[in-house]
Formats: sequence, structure tokens, C-alpha cells
Amino acid sequence: MRSGLIPQDRDTYIYYKDGDTKIGSLRATPGMTNANLYSMIEHFCTFSMSFRVCDEVGDPLPKDNAELQMGNYFLETDGRTSLY
Repeated sequence: MRSGLIPQDRDTYIYYKDGDTKIGSLRATPGMTNANLYSMIEHFCTFSMSFRVCDEVGDPLPKDNAELQMGNYFLETDGRTSLY
């Protein structure tokens, strides 16, 4: 038996700023914070300049301890992005 999440179990998606390139997905569980999302992204992406995470309407997601809401998020940076 395989452990872990299957695609249908995920409710939160991370895209590159173009909106077409999906970088990853996860399940937003109780207790997961916006700061946790930033930390996870920093584990599988490197940025040549600073970056921010924006929600579906383009508002920046604060890097705080507010509970992460399920949805689509987009990475924005003026530099280059590399995925591990």
C-alpha cells in the first residue's frame, strides 16, 4: 500500500507567476500557516532575488502565522527561479 497524498487529496496549489506552470500542491491542514508555506517553498525552490507568494487575485500573502487557506497561490519574483 502506498502512503502519502494522492492528487485528489490536495486542495492547495502553487504556480509560477505565469499561472500555467504548476510547481506543487499540498493539503492545507489545520495549524498550517502562511509562514509554513513560505518555508516549504524555500525547500524546493531557489530564487536569485527575493520572492513573494500571491493569492488568486494578486494580493501578497503575508509571511505570518495566520492559518493557510486552501486555494491557488502564485510565486512572483524579478529574478530567476530554480526548482530542486
